Amino acid sequence: DRRSEYAQSLTDSAQAEVAQAQAAIEKDEAEITAQQAARQPLFEQFTEAKKQAQAAFEAFIKDYPKSRHVPDNMARLGTIFVEFEDYPNAERYLNRLNQEFPDHRALKQAMFNLGKVQFEVGKRKEAAEAFRKILAEAAEQSAGNLNFISRAFVASDQADLALLATEELLRRSESVEHPDYEKLAGRTRESLLFRAGEAALAANKPRKTVEYLNRLLKDNPKTANFFRAKISLAKAKRQLAPPDLVGGLIDLNDVRKFAQDDVLINETIVEFANNVLSEPGEANVRRALGQLGQLVLVVDGKVQLLADEAKTENQPFIEEGIYLAAKAYGLLGDRDSQELMKKEYRRRFPQGRFSAQL
Repeated sequence: DRRSEYAQSLTDSAQAEVAQAQAAIEKDEAEITAQQAARQPLFEQFTEAKKQAQAAFEAFIKDYPKSRHVPDNMARLGTIFVEFEDYPNAERYLNRLNQEFPDHRALKQAMFNLGKVQFEVGKRKEAAEAFRKILAEAAEQSAGNLNFISRAFVASDQADLALLATEELLRRSESVEHPDYEKLAGRTRESLLFRAGEAALAANKPRKTVEYLNRLLKDNPKTANFFRAKISLAKAKRQLAPPDLVGGLIDLNDVRKFAQDDVLINETIVEFANNVLSEPGEANVRRALGQLGQLVLVVDGKVQLLADEAKTENQPFIEEGIYLAAKAYGLLGDRDSQELMKKEYRRRFPQGRFSAQL
């Protein structure tokens, strides 16, 4: 039937994109391997030269601590250590540069490296502060730097940074005059639209989520990110003021009609329940329970789990599904079923996300 044909076309499209990407990766890896072998002698010479430069810069800073060249040498040392992936030493020198010479031009040039090494050593808050400074002049940053920030913070509590970086990359992908246009157009732009939508959702900017994901689906209705985009659209529409709950349900129904992956289906069930529970009324509560019953339900005084708990990816939706079922039973006044769900939640998730609400 048409649903099966369309679901298969989405699957085929996604598989074709994966196969194409895999073939490109394998080709690139082969070329890189050949180039690395040819360049190995030169690489070894260059590495030795960097080690000598490192020693010289460190000696200069130690011997001439008052020299006007110290800030530049600290920045150079930071760059060398980043290239060696020696992030603790890179952070040590770049932090000194930041603290001792906060207004020096060398710091402005080294600010991305400072943020990167702080991110790599787990200091995400400090990294975000450094990246926020350079994103004040996002148009001056390289596409590589912006892409690093975009990927690093897309699903974090600093997702607004990812959004800022991704929006600058999208602007370049739309300007044929920009030097980065060629490498950011096409499939890359498709990925950027999806990432912008996800970053906007994490940053609590639902209107931007709807804007970017609708543009993605308009540009490529069979995008490999179709299902994820539809679920994120439903979440964003629920967060709008006023919410577009009907629009969200339409998006979720598109996933339910065509998705074959049980994890996606379980996430869709949970979002459907969140959607209908956003409005009062017994009918909505029963609709929510009807959907949640495909995940978890009460049968003969016992909680029965239908989702595959062996799959780690299902756990967040099992957790939220049990919580929402407890909430729905409570709204219906079914205290016995509510207590069963609460006990099941506490047994499975003693330190769970919804413990306080329960």
